[in-house]
Amino acid sequence: MSPSSSLSIFLRLSDENTQGDWHQHGTQLPKSRGTRLRNLHHVVNLGALAFYFALSPFAHNLGQVEWPDLFLGFAVTSAVALLMLCLARIFTSEFGRVTLIAMVLLAYFFSYRESWLLTASLQDGLGVGWLEEHRFFGLYIVLVLAPIFLLKHWPRDLKGPSVIASSVVAGLLALPVFWVLSYQTGWQSIENLSADKLREPEFQPDRQAAAGAPNVVFMVFDRYANAHMLRDRFGFDNEPFLQELQQRGFYLARDSRSNYLRTAHSLAATLSVDYLDDLAEAIGPRSRDYQPLYDRIQEATVARFLKNQGYQFFHYGSWWGPTSRMSLAEENVNVATYPEFLTLLFDRSFLSPLDRKFRFFMTADKAQCERVPFKFKALRERLVREEGPFFAFAHFLVPHRPFVFDAEGRCAYKVTGRGTSYLDQLQYANREILSLIDAVREEARRPTIIVLQADEGPYPRPFLLDQQGFDWTQATEQQLRLKTAILNAVYFPDGDYRTLTNDMTPVNTFRIIFNKYFGTRLPLLPDRTFLHRSEARLYDFQEVTDRVSWPRPMMR
Repeated sequence: MSPSSSLSIFLRLSDENTQGDWHQHGTQLPKSRGTRLRNLHHVVNLGALAFYFALSPFAHNLGQVEWPDLFLGFAVTSAVALLMLCLARIFTSEFGRVTLIAMVLLAYFFSYRESWLLTASLQDGLGVGWLEEHRFFGLYIVLVLAPIFLLKHWPRDLKGPSVIASSVVAGLLALPVFWVLSYQTGWQSIENLSADKLREPEFQPDRQAAAGAPNVVFMVFDRYANAHMLRDRFGFDNEPFLQELQQRGFYLARDSRSNYLRTAHSLAATLSVDYLDDLAEAIGPRSRDYQPLYDRIQEATVARFLKNQGYQFFHYGSWWGPTSRMSLAEENVNVATYPEFLTLLFDRSFLSPLDRKFRFFMTADKAQCERVPFKFKALRERLVREEGPFFAFAHFLVPHRPFVFDAEGRCAYKVTGRGTSYLDQLQYANREILSLIDAVREEARRPTIIVLQADEGPYPRPFLLDQQGFDWTQATEQQLRLKTAILNAVYFPDGDYRTLTNDMTPVNTFRIIFNKYFGTRLPLLPDRTFLHRSEARLYDFQEVTDRVSWPRPMMR
């Protein structure tokens, strides 16, 4: 439903409900212009609040969203506002009170997540934890009744509450409007960067070497930490799985680190086989625009190089926008992808905890239950059916949230109605990885290079509590190691791993593969790790290699 249609319905409801305000001794008097203006003022307040609940997440995610997201979000929040207007009529028929109560309901509807996170943060700071989410949910329902009761029984005219509502909405809108305007004045797209500021490695493949090259499968398991951090941070022994990989011929880079802290940076560097210094220089450190990183992922130097060598490119997408599909791919394999901005609005709303409990909707969580096993199955079938040569890129958002799988691979919501944990999903991923590898070794029609790699590690708790304000330059060494220590395992069909090192990083992965199998002469880059200061300074890179390197080599 569009905002304009919602507004017309609001005004019709106003006309219907204000009729009762004009009955005196059984005689209906014509509505005054002042009454119409007051009703319009109430409608504008409600519409402005609906706009705020679309604008706020948009402003918080500048650089990751586009203007159509805002328009779509406003259409959704306007529709919810209309629904709340209808619900408010249960309490009273006076239009002014109805709109004010609808504003209260709308605010509670879209403020659930922030309210819960603030409560959890306060409890964490005070060292208490008695108010668990299910108790908070009940309290949240009770608290909404107080302002509704107050408005319903307000003894005087509504001028005071209306002025307060207008002031609150104006104050709420001020900050996100300022963020958007500030961002727009300093915005710079990748399209505006001069070509001489961008670089790409010059590939000079040996065509004879490329002719017999194997299939290439690149699987990214988001936030999969290395064995050291799994043991120290989670108390989990991942050695049995790693030994299974070794027995199947994999090389384990046990001290591997990510080159950057976030998926967008890491995949942009890995798929372009280079660091992001050129972007930082061209864009400047103060940008919060993710789009250049997303563009670099979509441009995928690795995929373009392999396509030029006669490879087909098959992409196995995630729910995350930049890897949900790739335009370079001959085929995109995915399940139930939705606009991320709508998912973000849903997660902020009162429906989110209900859906986690009862699974009403095909949300990101529920779709993930179908997407991940489907991708594993489709990739396995491709590997044993397709003769190739082909390049397959699969971004698995496990053990990344949402935690929907138990260790056996069952959709936990269908079994228990509750989520699982990071370790449950990690063990599920381990099972599927080994099953896939065994199928490749036994049935694949063509030798296959397999890269199992994480793009980042889990986030430290302080970041999760303040994602927009967290300053990575103030992070502790332990927090940085948790974020950068990753799974990195490689399988070469000939078992020759002389060019690999124990602490190699993802930026060199395809340089090594291209040099070995395609006869290129790409120099290997120093294995370095960078942080970016904050979400507002995405390209303000500082090297932290010395802080995240392991103090001694680990035995393979």
